[in-house]
Amino acid sequence: AQPRTQKRIEQARRLLETMAIRTDDRELAALSDYLLARIGHSYAGTGSLEAAANGYRTVSQRHPDTVFGAYATARLILLDLYQPATDWPQRLAAAEERLQNLNQPEAKRNAHLAIGQACLFFRTDDAVALRHLLAAHALGLQGTIVRANTTLAIAALAERLDEKATALHFWRQFLAENSR
Repeated sequence: AQPRTQKRIEQARRLLETMAIRTDDRELAALSDYLLARIGHSYAGTGSLEAAANGYRTVSQRHPDTVFGAYATARLILLDLYQPATDWPQRLAAAEERLQNLNQPEAKRNAHLAIGQACLFFRTDDAVALRHLLAAHALGLQGTIVRANTTLAIAALAERLDEKATALHFWRQFLAENSR
């Protein structure tokens, strides 16, 4: 069960903190730290996004060579992209710099997807959006809706950028995967 009450959130937090400190298992410590950051992100509300970012930063720094360190870096990229205090070119540059340090395929895919979607959300550079969405697609998209939406976005962006072969390929792929 998910810790949806404040009491259960605190119980989960205490358990994970204890586990992170007492375990000799590197992966378990990384998982505990990552879940602590996720709890802070998911259950602390939007007023604690900086605390969530600090939690992910801690996981990335303590456990850089683990899958959870990579997932934390991908989450940091997502949070960085939507920080209103910084202008878009700085946010994009920071996200792309963090992306270069990812070597775990799922985290890399999620980061590419986040950057591509943020480019679309903020209506910035279509070529940057297309590059990242193509990279995410190449790494394998999970979930029917995510795959369909990304395939459509790639087709539309490629068409807008006059990349006809890419647009046609992805329009056809969308139709083949989503026809009834």
